[in-house]
Amino acid sequence: MIEPGPEFGQLFRMFEHTAFRLETRDQYKSANEAEALRQFTAGEPVDMSWFQNWLTMIGQATAAGRRFARVRVVSLPLTNYSRFGALTKSQQL
Repeated sequence: MIEPGPEFGQLFRMFEHTAFRLETRDQYKSANEAEALRQFTAGEPVDMSWFQNWLTMIGQATAAGRRFARVRVVSLPLTNYSRFGALTKSQQL
């Protein structure tokens, strides 16, 4: 298992065909998204600027013909983190 960090992020930049990710936790604690999650939970406007590097990387990889796939197992009712995740993923569309 590779823990989140530079090596994990590098996997999303170096793959050749398809990157698949299985997420099974109700919440992931990422320093990158902590403030945006706090804003979302407080009902404030969410600053998604922290997410731009990821979106740029996804755009470059898909333009080069590489694919991303993800399955996320969630509990019901959805946690605030899962609801927040739906917001961030909609930013990719």
